[in-house]
Amino acid sequence: MKQYKATGRNLTSPKPLYEPGEEVTMVYDRRYIGTDTDYNFSSEDVDFSCDFEQGKGYVIRFIMPEHDVEIQVTAKNTMTFDPDALRNAMFTMNTRKKAEAGEPDPTGRFWPCPECGSVNDGKFCPECGRKRPE
Repeated sequence: MKQYKATGRNLTSPKPLYEPGEEVTMVYDRRYIGTDTDYNFSSEDVDFSCDFEQGKGYVIRFIMPEHDVEIQVTAKNTMTFDPDALRNAMFTMNTRKKAEAGEPDPTGRFWPCPECGSVNDGKFCPECGRKRPE
């Protein structure tokens, strides 16, 4: 009986060739999976199921037809660009530096701890635990 190949970029399977009608399981290893990324698996050769299994990765299953099968994998970064992030970070750093230098903070966000001198932005000083003065 003729055997056929099941292939795909970064997909692994227990054996290289399958007989028609045989169940095929392919794995997209979790080590290739990035955060903030969407993965899409497709094939014009066969209908398949795709599930994510913890500790393994994406597991693709199908019944081998009477021809070779190729599974395509596409990945898209879903992290969004925030053009204001750098500006906000610089504003926060500049405001903190001014507060450390003893200049008044116009935003009222940062305050110097009267106990230890640390510059803070929360309700309590993380250095000594003192509550922010009213």
